[in-house]
Amino acid sequence: IDIANPASPVTVSTPATGVAPRSVFVSGRYAYVTNYNASTMSIIDIGGIESTSAIIHSLEAGQLTVRNDVNISGILSVGSGLVVAGGFQSQGNSSVFGTFSVANANSSQQLRLSQTSSSYADLVVDSSGNLTFNTTGFNIRALSNNLYICDNAACPTFVATSTAGNIFVENAQVFGNNFSLTPTSSTSLGMFDHTGTLIILFDTAP
Repeated sequence: IDIANPASPVTVSTPATGVAPRSVFVSGRYAYVTNYNASTMSIIDIGGIESTSAIIHSLEAGQLTVRNDVNISGILSVGSGLVVAGGFQSQGNSSVFGTFSVANANSSQQLRLSQTSSSYADLVVDSSGNLTFNTTGFNIRALSNNLYICDNAACPTFVATSTAGNIFVENAQVFGNNFSLTPTSSTSLGMFDHTGTLIILFDTAP
């Protein structure tokens, strides 16, 4: 059907669809038609124009399927969502005004931020929802900012001697030897050894 004039569509050709076609589903360049009485499905190629090369100044499409590569010299604007099955690589500026989701079961690299091919940081979320940073520079820096580690969505009110460069911990700070610093009251801080025994108590109360 030629719908160049939507107010007056014209029948171009009539393909055979089998016995008693009941419904049609269009995906890409194909129409899928179910045949009720024969319990079969017909697949009809509705690709339309096929050209090895074309210069098109304006194009409006209901669905666009690209078999190989897409090179865009200007700006790509996506109104609803962008789904990338393989990998997404940007060498310029990319802006996301909604939610940018990365779903990949890869245990070593899911999101990579790179300065060069050998200087990068990988972010990985495991099957339990834990986030891991892996950097080639061995450092994670919060410049002119603070780091808050809280037990809930709302952190308690912290008071610091400086406005930046602080680490705020709501509960305990545990070291590699299992020693820890833990608040024991609103005015005291306790140091515990690897067995959980209090060994030093800091208290501002008299």
